[in-house]
Amino acid sequence: QDLFRWMLRRVILRHIEDQHDDGSRSHDRQLPGLEADARTMLAVIAHFNSSGPDLAQAAYESALGVIGLAPTPIPPIQELTFDRLDEALARLGRLDRPGRQSFVSAATAAVLHDGKTTVEEAELIRVVADAVRQPVPPLISI
Repeated sequence: QDLFRWMLRRVILRHIEDQHDDGSRSHDRQLPGLEADARTMLAVIAHFNSSGPDLAQAAYESALGVIGLAPTPIPPIQELTFDRLDEALARLGRLDRPGRQSFVSAATAAVLHDGKTTVEEAELIRVVADAVRQPVPPLISI
């Protein structure tokens, strides 16, 4: 629940910032220059997977593979503080369009790795995508 509260806070702050944006903000950063930030966010998403901590490393490696990063050990969840996530998302929010699309694809791969997606995981992806200005529509099952 704390992760969701933090993410929703980030979405609200981003929308407030966008209301005050005079067009001077640039979204010109490329994903290769923000690898550490991408790894941070992908690690959080992998730790949040619905199949438990035993699959976090595999989910993380799956996400890294989507954006062409070499696998590394997943950082312990204790190191992934909200301050660290805020800083990472602030930089990832400046990604260019291809970088945003790749990052959201990688985040989605972390969630889909175990072949299951909970409502909470789908909402987490939507919030992370919105935070980097790459919104995705709600997934509706009929």
